Amino acid sequence: MELNREILQKAATLGSAEASASFSKLSSEKVIISVSEVDFVPSARLSETISLFEDLHPTVAYSQVISGIEGVSVLAMSREDALNFIDLLNKNPIGSTGVLMDIDRSAIKETLNIISNSFLNSLAKKAESQIFLSDPHLITTASLKEIFHKLMRSKEEVIVFRTVMEVAEHQIRAELYLMFEKGLADVVKEISK
Repeated sequence: MELNREILQKAATLGSAEASASFSKLSSEKVIISVSEVDFVPSARLSETISLFEDLHPTVAYSQVISGIEGVSVLAMSREDALNFIDLLNKNPIGSTGVLMDIDRSAIKETLNIISNSFLNSLAKKAESQIFLSDPHLITTASLKEIFHKLMRSKEEVIVFRTVMEVAEHQIRAELYLMFEKGLADVVKEISK
């Protein structure tokens, strides 16, 4: 099946809604989706797709897809947003956390796990298929660029789902990216029916 933007955008909208609902439950706050989009990106330009690479110290978590197709899930936040998110999770006043401790890093990794799986489940449920992710890792952007290169180097184009979620009341912005080879067609083809 030839993938087209209309089918993929429908998948992006469904997945973003599920990811946002999960993020909202975690934060106990209303989460607004400010961006829900899909694009075909040349593999050589993958690192350019994450705008937070311009941030000097972003907080980036990633998981590799380990079932059937090649792909990666990425959650990116500025350092300040990550600290505010930890305050929100711990029900502390925003600005209380100054350094991410091991338990805070684990919370961010688990957040990626939960919202990524929510997105992926919405993609797969109509296709009677499953997509599994590896355990999440917290990494630097330099490491992520290396991972993109290794995972997607043989692919001409990669399908990139981007969801930007905001907890406006606490000025927290998180970007979720799911990047796949074109074999994703087998998972999303039923969504158009």
